[in-house]
Amino acid sequence: MKLNMLLTTSAIVFALLGLVVMIAPEILFSGVILTEGSNALIAYIRTPASIVFGIAALNWMARNVGASDARNAIVKANIIWCGLAIILDTLAFVSSLQVIMLVFAVISLFFAAAFFWVWRNG
Repeated sequence: MKLNMLLTTSAIVFALLGLVVMIAPEILFSGVILTEGSNALIAYIRTPASIVFGIAALNWMARNVGASDARNAIVKANIIWCGLAIILDTLAFVSSLQVIMLVFAVISLFFAAAFFWVWRNG
């Protein structure tokens, strides 16, 4: 997979995930949080969506950038954040047995592996 395709794909997927978390956290995490959760809890759950949007925007803007130290840093940052997401989503799945957390872990695993592969081979 070429880096520009990986950055484009990840930007789209991360933006969609961020949008879903921002718009419908009660539905997405039903069973994990109470549907009548406090406004503060819902706002707290929505906050990480801004980080996901930021990474999506970064990946989108970097998709056509030529080889550089900055591009390498973006790839490494994606490896780190997706790697941490695998761990955290897996722990969330184990503690809650909510399939959505396993889905997030698999998505993170795919992108971490893809970014790692591109980094090692390109």
